Amino acid sequence: MKPSGKGQGSLVALAVAAAVVAALVWLDQRRPSTDEASRQRQHIVPGFERARATEVDIERRGVTTKLRHEASGWWISGPPRRRADDAAVDSLLSVLEYGEIDRHITHADATLRKKLGLDPPRVVVRVAGHTLRIGGDDPSHGVYLVRDDEPDVVVAEHRLVETADLDPRLWMSMRPTLRDPTAARTIATSAWTLTRTAGWRVTSPVITRAADAKVDALVQSLERARAVAEDPDRAPVAGGTTLALDGEPQARLDGDALDRADGAHLTFRKTDLDLVSAPPATYYERRLFPLRLDDLVAVDVGPLELRRESAAWRIVAPLASARPVDDAKVRAFLEPLLAAEAHSFSAAPRTANAHATRVRLATRDEEIVASVDGATAVRAGETVVLELAAPLQLATSF
Repeated sequence: MKPSGKGQGSLVALAVAAAVVAALVWLDQRRPSTDEASRQRQHIVPGFERARATEVDIERRGVTTKLRHEASGWWISGPPRRRADDAAVDSLLSVLEYGEIDRHITHADATLRKKLGLDPPRVVVRVAGHTLRIGGDDPSHGVYLVRDDEPDVVVAEHRLVETADLDPRLWMSMRPTLRDPTAARTIATSAWTLTRTAGWRVTSPVITRAADAKVDALVQSLERARAVAEDPDRAPVAGGTTLALDGEPQARLDGDALDRADGAHLTFRKTDLDLVSAPPATYYERRLFPLRLDDLVAVDVGPLELRRESAAWRIVAPLASARPVDDAKVRAFLEPLLAAEAHSFSAAPRTANAHATRVRLATRDEEIVASVDGATAVRAGETVVLELAAPLQLATSF
């Protein structure tokens, strides 16, 4: 039965009332509490959120540094345009977001402001529509500050001037790359390319598994290295080694001289970036099977197939030999395989070696298949031969 006109009117009224109540609750939740509003007023920039900041202008001794945030991080808009030091910018923004006011000085006339170092100010910071004029040091280890057009002078924590009053050159990044190397999925130079797909692989000039520890050392060297000097008048690097991250050019390096892709001419310690200029074989995985013995669940050597279930090994092929196998015997059998290591590398032949033994070791997450012939081995899908330190003796039965 349909509701009467009067009933329909009541339902509409209830719906409107519910919507009004919901709106009031939402507004109340968004309205800062009295305590929160009071705390915000004590911040250097009330309501400022550094995550939303896109521009910061810093005026110091007649020189203005304009910082702009882009997808790759903070940049000095120039001229010349240079990659900014993200850590330096973030330190300033952190103080602007969390720094607090210690006290207010009321009735600060022009004479007092001049005495407090505010006319002219030591540094002027413009951010998020606010202007901060920073003056001299306060005896209580703070710094004098005028915010926007407020009549009062306030005393802010000294960290504000420590992060804002920087020589313009110190806003520039001294890193070798424009992007974060730890986030890169491809690292390439003129000599080699490393690609991260379920671990690192060398994909040029050969295809082979990469030594993860070596690639990690390269990434860490790029992350930690800082130039010892910047010389805008130095001649550009001629030749040398190019460096790219995820296909984007980052730098050209020759010895201790590096020309970054933003035009900065930097000088590093000679050993800081050795791994960038290292030959390709530096990154080849030397271990034939870089797996942990305790992680293995399957082993195939020629016709012999072993499987581990519930921590117990069993021969599953050939069928005539199917039976449980003592764990100690399997471990003794596997240890030489896992210890096998290349002392050098050569190009893989185009045709398969008919005399080689197929060896497959697998964990629950990955498998490695290799063709082994005495002291040489080739992993499946790779284009280099591992010249082993000693021939592998592969038993195909227990």
